[in-house]
Amino acid sequence: MRIVSEKELMELIEEKVFANNIEKIREIVLIFKRENFIQNNYEILVSKLNVDIKSILYSEYFWYHQYKREYTKQHKWTADYEQYEFKLLENIDYFIEIDFDIIEKIQEGKIKENDNIETL
Repeated sequence: MRIVSEKELMELIEEKVFANNIEKIREIVLIFKRENFIQNNYEILVSKLNVDIKSILYSEYFWYHQYKREYTKQHKWTADYEQYEFKLLENIDYFIEIDFDIIEKIQEGKIKENDNIETL
């Protein structure tokens, strides 16, 4: 029987922290991939999922906001994320009139994936 050394404990702690960080990074990357796919594949979404432009635009905003929220939990906030989110709002406004109630509900986490935003 022995007392576990500080060095052994620190190595295990670092290993555990690293593993946790890797998992969190994977989670953030997966969320980013969703938004990025929407951004670059409007035609596929329309043809394969039979969704309209309104669904695509709000979905893109939703997934980016999820990414930004998760990323800033793990890392520091930067203005770049706010700028890009504003760019997405401008893009929505270019195609349709923005429903700021929907945007606010997305930001507050009151809208989840697969929610019918028409009935909220």
